[in-house]
Amino acid sequence: VLLEWLRVHGRWAPPGKLAEIAGTLLDLGLGSPREHTLLIAALGQRCLWRGALAVLRSALRIGLPPSLITFGAALGACERSGQWEASSCLLLELQQHALPPDATACNSMVGACGQGRQWARACAIAGSMWCWGPAPDAPTCSAAIGACGRAHRWRDGLWLLAEAHQVGGLRPDVVVCNAAVSACERGRRWERALGVALGARQRGGAPDAVTCNAACSACTGGGRWEVPLGLLSEARQRRVVPDVVTYNALASACDKGQQWPWVLVAVAEMRRQGVRPSIITYNTAVSACGNGRRWRVALALLQEARRVRLRPDATTYNAAISACDKGRQWERVFALLAEMRQHGPRPDAFTFNAAISACSHCPEREWERVLELLVELRHWELAPDLVTYNSAMSACAGSGRWELAAGFLAELRGARLPADAASFTSAVHACGTGQQWGLALALLGTARRCGAEPDRALCGAALAACDASARWAPALQLLAALGGLAGPGAAVDA
Repeated sequence: VLLEWLRVHGRWAPPGKLAEIAGTLLDLGLGSPREHTLLIAALGQRCLWRGALAVLRSALRIGLPPSLITFGAALGACERSGQWEASSCLLLELQQHALPPDATACNSMVGACGQGRQWARACAIAGSMWCWGPAPDAPTCSAAIGACGRAHRWRDGLWLLAEAHQVGGLRPDVVVCNAAVSACERGRRWERALGVALGARQRGGAPDAVTCNAACSACTGGGRWEVPLGLLSEARQRRVVPDVVTYNALASACDKGQQWPWVLVAVAEMRRQGVRPSIITYNTAVSACGNGRRWRVALALLQEARRVRLRPDATTYNAAISACDKGRQWERVFALLAEMRQHGPRPDAFTFNAAISACSHCPEREWERVLELLVELRHWELAPDLVTYNSAMSACAGSGRWELAAGFLAELRGARLPADAASFTSAVHACGTGQQWGLALALLGTARRCGAEPDRALCGAALAACDASARWAPALQLLAALGGLAGPGAAVDA
């Protein structure tokens, strides 16, 4: 009865319950190799590789003859858990039992190496199969190329693809080509990804939705937003049905290409084709609208996600908060933050950074709001980062709270965070607004000593500090020392 339950429900059983059933079966005693193999396979499906190996040891201990099927099930369990060392031991044990490994066993070994980030071993095993057999097949090449992809070794993946075709005489199928396209996508080589997909089509292959998805994702890293539009059109012509992953990759590519209208077109097309958008779809769309300074559309998308019964996550809220910050809608920023406090999700460092940045747009009490947000950030057990301090100093600069800005700069350096030119620019600007020209010039010198090379904005802030205090002599000296770095109009202002 227990074995029949495992056969039907083992794939979805909780790991703890499955381990308990396995222990009970071993105590009762399993008779046939088939029963042991069934239990090993069930444990492997839930990544319980140690339990699978224990069942294999039990079968050998009671004198059952070793078989490729039983060992293959154990190798499959190790593959799913990325246990390449255990897989290597099982292959050696097979040879000790005078059982030559078949292609399935070797493929499991290659897959285990790939899952365990051992791309070189995976390639070595696949290559050696051409020498001593069994001959590598499409799953072998797919697993080896996938291992290269996970390690960002796209060149080695393409070399394997070429070797399989030229030396091994293997005709790569769509699964192999998909692994190669994905390897190029992970390596941010969109041209190569498209080349592999095109080559598969020219060889008579039939690229599927996975091919299209990987190629679209590769174009995201390359900033080629127009290429996925062509891929989607071609996929339809070939009767390949795009799924939510396809549209998400298309939307992401358009977002990276600063093409927010096309992102909205992708979302609308999903609805028209009956593909249900995911929360990732809305996250990308809200982010794209924020980058396009369309905060009203971003908020409308947030509401739409709720209407279609999707639960906005921290990424959704962060994108909406960032959109409102870029649109100088500080009140809406704090309203969204209040929603997160009350209903979730939990705010993160990005949330508070955007909220602190929005304080710069407050007509009053901006520095007080900054202090409140910093206290709350630590209440959530989050650590301020460089962006946090830079945003806080920028908010203080507008109100002339130079003491706070200087304190934040000191705190930043005390936390061993690398202050950049933007950090010193905000602090110098705050000193200028508070007519602390001497401290502003001192901070400019500190920036140089800290390796934060002064740029035009920092030098301009220092000159503006001298101008605000009517200190034209130090301004002229600084201008002479800076040369052309301060900008063409700085001399007139000084």
